[in-house]
Amino acid sequence: MGEVKHIPVMSEEIIAILSKIDNLSYVIDATVGLGGHAFEILSSFPRVRLFRY
Repeated sequence: MGEVKHIPVMSEEIIAILSKIDNLSYVIDATVGLGGHAFEILSSFPRVRLFRY
């Protein structure tokens, strides 16, 4: 079985929306799957606490 490749969609749009929130402290990722969006969120907002569901 080969390596699973996952390319998250709309990451730029999600980061743009989250960027508009003052004092962003917490994010819930209800679609954590393989972690593509979670990685992008934490890379863009290193002080955010991310909860996965």
